[in-house]
Amino acid sequence: MAAGADPCLPVTLVAGLAEAQKTALVAHLLARPGRLRVHAVRQTVARELTSTGSGTLCEDLLAHARRTAGKADALVVQLPGGVEPRTVSEALADLSEVALAVRVDTVVTVVDVTTLLTDVHSDALLSDWRLALGRDDDRALAEVLIAQVEHADVVVVARWERVPVPTVARAEALLRTLNPCARLVRAQYGRVSPALVVSTGRYDPDRVPAGWAVALAGFDLPDCGEGVSHLTYRARRPFHPLRLSETLADPFDGLIRSKGFLWLATRPALALLWDQAGPVLTLERARTWMADRPASAWVDLDPFARMELEATWDPYYGDRQQELVFIGVEMDTAAISRALDACLLTDLELSAGEPAWRALPDPFPPWEHGAAVTEGWK
Repeated sequence: MAAGADPCLPVTLVAGLAEAQKTALVAHLLARPGRLRVHAVRQTVARELTSTGSGTLCEDLLAHARRTAGKADALVVQLPGGVEPRTVSEALADLSEVALAVRVDTVVTVVDVTTLLTDVHSDALLSDWRLALGRDDDRALAEVLIAQVEHADVVVVARWERVPVPTVARAEALLRTLNPCARLVRAQYGRVSPALVVSTGRYDPDRVPAGWAVALAGFDLPDCGEGVSHLTYRARRPFHPLRLSETLADPFDGLIRSKGFLWLATRPALALLWDQAGPVLTLERARTWMADRPASAWVDLDPFARMELEATWDPYYGDRQQELVFIGVEMDTAAISRALDACLLTDLELSAGEPAWRALPDPFPPWEHGAAVTEGWK
């Protein structure tokens, strides 16, 4: 091995709900002649391993790495349809023994463009498609698909030749908005240049490529057009819990993905995480606002986080605010803003102060640490 060479075997994780298209891609990589030698962990093997836990899968990858040492330049793992690649990539990074032999190099998500625009709105569960990882796996198909797209370094757009050009354009615009950092690659019958999906060096465990995270950090999302739009909603007033609950009784038209932090008047010290994908909206306790923590808490902040907080700090409310990102197709962003504005405390309610806020009607359940409630969108 040359001095300075990477001793780890680069791993490409191939995720997605499009089973046939994933299989075609992996088969193409194995059959492609050239100097790049690829070994694959196929779908049937990975399904058994993943169903018994990511640790078992990591152990198997280690065994494959040892068996293929010197015989392969890269390892390609075809994940079962119901697997979110983040769980596997993080498990690999957490296991030091595995990390010495293999490293996640690229996360690929294969998307069937003929069904994408329907699937992101679908009420179906993974179990309806026989993609669930166990009897208790009640995840929605749309939320898994969106998670797979958001964590990808490369999104392979499959079957694009089978739908009208405007449909492909809209689908790709949505993919770019959900994950502006991913490379989009069109594939026909799984044919993709290996250089685009193997040994790319694109994976970065510290990067959060999702569009909502980019917008929440204050950066502009690309204006992709084709009816795809996004909204970053911010407000320095707390929500009235009853009005918010009533507004959330029905989903916003065209909404596909939203995430961020919200502030309820009845629980002024608590930052709640809003996490919606497809038909599922979940609210859960995130943290205590810095404005409600002791001064000693600032000591533990890294310099970047402290600088970011100070830049947006309000003299009265501190860091407490509404901060939500919405992504959708044919979504009425103005209507969403108006609906959320109507949930904010009025001037009269605001002036009553926190003791009065806590007495407002609140239909939400108590939130213990880590507890969540799924609203009626599922």
